[in-house]
Amino acid sequence: PQEGTLVYGVELRGFRLRVELDKLSRLIASHGVEMRLTDGSGKILYVIGSASTYAAALQLQQEVLGLGVKNAEISAKLNNRPIDLEKAREIERMRSGQ
Repeated sequence: PQEGTLVYGVELRGFRLRVELDKLSRLIASHGVEMRLTDGSGKILYVIGSASTYAAALQLQQEVLGLGVKNAEISAKLNNRPIDLEKAREIERMRSGQ
């Protein structure tokens, strides 16, 4: 398996900061939020959480969607670099011996 730190987060696409920040304040307080520029567009992408498993990220995504936020998608990073979600899940399965 690939070595390094694998983490999942919930990306907020099309996020309207003023409208939705109040809804998400509790989740942001407990899970943290990362802000980064998207490639080329200059828009800011917000990612909530730093989950070590896909299952935990899925649970967080459901919480975000349950608050009425649309376009919340799970993303993954390996060694702090974006990685394809399916590749991340494959690495996670290999590490857990499944």
